[in-house]
Amino acid sequence: FADHLVTALKYAEYGALAPALALLVRGRRDAQALFVVVAAWSAVATGWGLLQFGGAVTAFGLEPVLQRVPSFVGFEDFALLSGAAVCVSLVALLRGASGRVERSVAWVGSVSGGLGIVLSGAIAGVLGLGLAAAGISLVALRRRELAPRRALAIAGVVLAVAAGSALMRAGDIGSFFRFLGVEQRQQAEAGEVQSYSQRTLLAYIGLKIFLDHPLLGVGWQGSLDEAGYGPQLAAARARFPDEPLLAFPSPRHSWGVHNAYVQALSDMGIGGLVLLAAVLLTALWLAARAALRASETGLVALAWTLLVAGLANATGLVAGIPL
Repeated sequence: FADHLVTALKYAEYGALAPALALLVRGRRDAQALFVVVAAWSAVATGWGLLQFGGAVTAFGLEPVLQRVPSFVGFEDFALLSGAAVCVSLVALLRGASGRVERSVAWVGSVSGGLGIVLSGAIAGVLGLGLAAAGISLVALRRRELAPRRALAIAGVVLAVAAGSALMRAGDIGSFFRFLGVEQRQQAEAGEVQSYSQRTLLAYIGLKIFLDHPLLGVGWQGSLDEAGYGPQLAAARARFPDEPLLAFPSPRHSWGVHNAYVQALSDMGIGGLVLLAAVLLTALWLAARAALRASETGLVALAWTLLVAGLANATGLVAGIPL
């Protein structure tokens, strides 16, 4: 109860902090200062990630040489920070960067941010970036500001990041296809926990919890507790008989649902999903309204919200993370 109460209070704190950006960032200079900081932190995080990728430093005790890396924040959060920097660059590409500072932020954000998403290996980050690019492009199209050359540049950035991320996760993607039965599963993979197959398994458990508790769910973060996931283990093991025991939640490894939308359903029922959707849709509506008035900050806010919406597919409702 104490652990879950702390997390609930953290989310209440986030709710109180949410209006801070709109209250503090009121002019172009304020926005520019914010975007400089985002680009700078992206460059630092990507630099540290490159050191991890090359084996010069460890990553939370691991040595992920020539593999996906978490930098100093975690895989999905590294993708989020990097994606935030890329979104600023995409808006600059769309609107046209004027001035040395804006051009520098655009270049740093696109290079360090794009490389950071690739290094993180978070496919949900690519999904979020794609949603962000589509969102700001639709606004520009509505305002009749979507020049063909700039549209191609935005598409090129997204496709380059997607290709690099797919290459980084080629092994996991191949394992997931074998999990789906598209390819024959290799003997060497037996007994190993594969990322995407485990996420599918955990989402299945979350949805089973929701079906048993459709109105109010099993309780805030209840899907992390044995009382929440325990009754679903037998069905999950029957549904996924080839998955190793370690892939299933247990008192030693609760794992969680790893999907904010499914966790909202399992923990808080249909009302929880409606509330989560309301938070995102309210932010999108306010950002889109500002963007349609030719606000550069509104465009970035729209892109960031869509980025978060995409990345929420890969992380649960956890306090204390950048998402």
